[in-house]
Amino acid sequence: MRLRYLFIFFINCLTLKVLGFQKLDSLYRVLSIQKDDSQKVITLTKIGKEQALYSPEKALQYTNKALLLSERINWDRGKALCYSILGDTYSAKGDARHALEYRLNEFKIWEKLKREDKCCMVLCNIGVAYSDLGNNTEALNYYHKAIKLAKKTKDQGTESDCLNNIATILQESGENEKAKEYYQKSLSLSIEINNEQQIANGYTNLGNLYGDEGDLSRALSYYQKALKIYEAGKDHIRTAIVIGNIGTIYYSKSDSALKKGEIFSAEKLQNVALTYFIKAVELCKITGNEFGQAEFLGNISGIYLIKKEYRLAEENLEKSLALARKINSPYAIMSAYERYIELFKETRKFEKALSFQEQYVALKDSVYGIEKEKVISELQVKYETEKKENEIKLLSKQSEVKELSIERNRYLTYGISLLLVCAVFIAIIIIRQNRLRARQTASGLEQKVLRTQMNPHFIFNSLENIESFIYEHQPKEAGVYLAKFARLMRLILENSESEYITLEKEVETLEYYLILQKVRLDDKLDYTITIDKHLQKDRVLLPPMLTQPFIENAIEHGFRGLKRAGIIEVIFTLEGKSLLVKIKDNGIGIVEAQKQKDLYKTHKSMAMKITQERLVYLNKSKKKKLLFSIEEIKSEAGGTTGTEVTFSIPIEDYGS
Repeated sequence: MRLRYLFIFFINCLTLKVLGFQKLDSLYRVLSIQKDDSQKVITLTKIGKEQALYSPEKALQYTNKALLLSERINWDRGKALCYSILGDTYSAKGDARHALEYRLNEFKIWEKLKREDKCCMVLCNIGVAYSDLGNNTEALNYYHKAIKLAKKTKDQGTESDCLNNIATILQESGENEKAKEYYQKSLSLSIEINNEQQIANGYTNLGNLYGDEGDLSRALSYYQKALKIYEAGKDHIRTAIVIGNIGTIYYSKSDSALKKGEIFSAEKLQNVALTYFIKAVELCKITGNEFGQAEFLGNISGIYLIKKEYRLAEENLEKSLALARKINSPYAIMSAYERYIELFKETRKFEKALSFQEQYVALKDSVYGIEKEKVISELQVKYETEKKENEIKLLSKQSEVKELSIERNRYLTYGISLLLVCAVFIAIIIIRQNRLRARQTASGLEQKVLRTQMNPHFIFNSLENIESFIYEHQPKEAGVYLAKFARLMRLILENSESEYITLEKEVETLEYYLILQKVRLDDKLDYTITIDKHLQKDRVLLPPMLTQPFIENAIEHGFRGLKRAGIIEVIFTLEGKSLLVKIKDNGIGIVEAQKQKDLYKTHKSMAMKITQERLVYLNKSKKKKLLFSIEEIKSEAGGTTGTEVTFSIPIEDYGS
């Protein structure tokens, strides 16, 4: 089991200074004698800001009181201050959805008040919220907006924050060298302005990067530098994260020791890691960081699993999953599901492992489906809103022209009329452009939805294969193929997120699928996958899951009633500037299958129909067409010897 490091993003509440209990008591006394005015709002927000670090629920209580008062006295600046603290508090609690809501509200007010310095900082925090929600595209968009404004306002602190956050996204994407560049730029700016908090943040994330690369000594060195600064500043939230990451370093060292056969050394390192994780959980409890608790409890469970203390492993994992569900974090829930799969595989409870695998896949599909539907809906609402606003502006202009025509002379009226015509013309252009953008974006999102529709159908058939194997063979062997199934599922989930994948990944997915089918058919299936030597597997791109439905059709229907062993040939060749994909089988052919009242038509409606719909949407965004054909293979005597499916796809290169 490989543990992950937690990143440090920059958010306002984590940089607050501790006021001390005496100061807090003083604020309570002042609050008791204040009138309901702006000064009382400021006092309430100061209390909320202080409580955000140690008592999030109290912070929410006092800040919401301040927000209600600000709304009652109609004080925009007060509302913005409240939204800022509410966003910080929810972010510290790990509730990114509510944090984003308040960040957006805060930005609208500062933008209205033309406070570019405040807008710059909030744009960065909005990016953090999107990152926490797993939407890195939107996060990067807001980080770049914030950097542009930071350069304009000479806000080096916020610029450093954004550079760091971009680096974390690059690191998560596997682009470590680019991530190092951004981390170093961020760190240089932090040192230039002598901001110790940001310097420590930079050290932490560099520690994460070197930890991912396996340079554990350098990673530990960076973490210790960061920890010294955080503890001096009494920053319990970031202290918890760094302590947890140090625990992950010791876990990785124990894993290396195990591989070398150094059992005693490995056990000592596991105990050290366990100590750090337990301390991290306690600090997360103090600050109300339930996301951090869920993550570190999962890590504790992982160590107990290695120690074969299964009861303790399951107890901690139950707590982790409960917290993940409480904060409604789909990513924390999926992380817990993955750990449950490991636990039940280890304890040979394969039925439970399979159950959690199904829940994991269902949640993954649900998350991406909901996100796509939400974006399409938001685009439609945005378009309708802009359209109504433009109509209101036009009506307002017409009213003004009517009033002015009474008071002004004929020539001035002509001028205003001309201006009105220009305004109408510009408004029409804007509306048409918005409509076009909305349609293009919706079309792209529909293509992604069609791509994910392939997964449930494919997963259903694969689960049947695994179930059949478990019931018919030995449990030990079943465990081996369950692991292959888990790898296959991970590949499918990763591929479903992309419009194109590399040929190398497509071939790997087919290999796992055909291995599982071969086992299910008691080795009555042979297959070959041939790749033209002129094709660069790691650079050539093709749409995912186009090949598999036709392989499945051949196995399920083409081989029905076949007395000889089934053979599948998959051939990838280069033909001019196109990738030619052929899938051949030695089955009974299309016509014979129909004579036997086979389900070929039904299968075609599920596999081929979705494929055709995908091609339609792909054609909308490509100048070249993606073509395919299906035909029977005939012998010299005129008999049917199988079926051949051919795809001719214009070459897509990874570099482009």
